Amino acid sequence: MTGLHVRAMAVWTPRFPSLDAWRARAASEPSTPPAAILGARARGRASMLTRMISEVATSAAQAASIELGRVPLIVGSAYGEMETTSQLLTMMGEGDGTLSPARFQSSVHNAAAGLLSITTGNQGFSTCIAAGDATAAALLIEAQAWLAEHGGAVLVILAEERLPGFFAHNETFEPAAAALVLSAAPDSALAELEMGQRVPGVAVRAEHPELGRTPVAPLLALIDAVSDAESDVLVPAFSAALRIVLRYKAAP
Repeated sequence: MTGLHVRAMAVWTPRFPSLDAWRARAASEPSTPPAAILGARARGRASMLTRMISEVATSAAQAASIELGRVPLIVGSAYGEMETTSQLLTMMGEGDGTLSPARFQSSVHNAAAGLLSITTGNQGFSTCIAAGDATAAALLIEAQAWLAEHGGAVLVILAEERLPGFFAHNETFEPAAAALVLSAAPDSALAELEMGQRVPGVAVRAEHPELGRTPVAPLLALIDAVSDAESDVLVPAFSAALRIVLRYKAAP
């Protein structure tokens, strides 16, 4: 299989609103993602999940010097637009005729990717994955398959908002988003990833010290490993784990 070369990375959380802040673990007062690429009207209607996805997509594309309107998009969220879905279900339960078609349109799991594509005029490949704890691994496998067939570069994004109300059960975690620009060629790469070895008996998702049990944690761990030149990372996949080995590290 084609290697995955990491060209750029991005992170956004309410308390760590940039890759540099995340790397330094320099927490700030909680904020909302600017998502400046979205128009004012779209930004005002956008969910937290959509804003986070737009924010890290912009940051990663800028860091890799690629056009956001041309790069293939591989977008994931373990649960999707749950806040919007919760609002929609509340309207349905009230039964007072206030059900919003626009809100329904924004409740589907590919809403953020669609809005980002429309905003940037991107008419290329786009796919969205919602696979629970396997989402991070599924995104990387999808990227590897695409690059093996087409080459070039892809933008991989994983984001999760805080689960609302009755959806949460025992799931408590902070909103977070992470993005990687991956390519088939080593030019300007920070690292090369070797994937594929399954490691049974590994916890599917562990508690993250800063963010709780976020499904974004595997991608954040990968970003930390690339930043710190670690050689081995486990990304949860189903009941086992997908082992990722960093084979190449560019000089600082």
